Amino acid sequence: MKTRDLPGISVLLPVYFRHISVENIRLLRGSLESVVGQRYSGPLEILVIDDGSPCPVESFAEDLGAVAKMVRWIRLPYNRGIVFALNAGIETARHDFLARIDADDRWLPGKLDVQIEQLLADPDLTLIATGMTRVNADGTVLDTHIRPGDWSGILRFFIEQGCPFPHGSVIGKRQVYRILGGYPHTAAVRHCEDYALWEIWLRFFKPAMVESALYEYRVSGTSVSVEHSLQQFRAAEVIRRSAKDRKSVV
Repeated sequence: MKTRDLPGISVLLPVYFRHISVENIRLLRGSLESVVGQRYSGPLEILVIDDGSPCPVESFAEDLGAVAKMVRWIRLPYNRGIVFALNAGIETARHDFLARIDADDRWLPGKLDVQIEQLLADPDLTLIATGMTRVNADGTVLDTHIRPGDWSGILRFFIEQGCPFPHGSVIGKRQVYRILGGYPHTAAVRHCEDYALWEIWLRFFKPAMVESALYEYRVSGTSVSVEHSLQQFRAAEVIRRSAKDRKSVV
């Protein structure tokens, strides 16, 4: 496929560093290198959205190496949380497809090509994710998650088990994000904003999953799933009940 036929991708990487450390910068550099290392032939931009870190992350760009030259920096005036950072990225992005990664996660080689190939093969597809491997702080593999790839399987997983997509693996159409108003700010679904967004998305727009683990998620003591596990559990229950109620009505 010719490069000019490939769609543009804007990669949204929200970051908030309470304290800048060598380890934070090392992990951020690894995340950026995993994006650049995709060697995607189409238009690609990386938006690092600094959510009001006390010390601007961009000031450490030299420590990120050559990958920093591919970054478009966006700095929010003060910390408001990941939802505001992501929605700022959605509004600022230049390309038709949006991808996600966090500052301590990695994409495995070939991820973008596999996803874009499926998106181009099916014009009805609006969102595609991949399986994931979870690793601990030192990079040791904890487990691997491969989820159903078709729309009905994704819906069934959503109803019966929970959030169907590893968030950092997703590529979605920017137009749909904007139609749905971006990630919700509702207090009831705080820390599960992606899950709440998919609850609406999946009812109207076709998704798919690549049934391979092409995304590496780092489990740490400061991750949302650890720091806010109780709030996340309660929010997930609200979303799951809502989805089941809608299903019973239909």
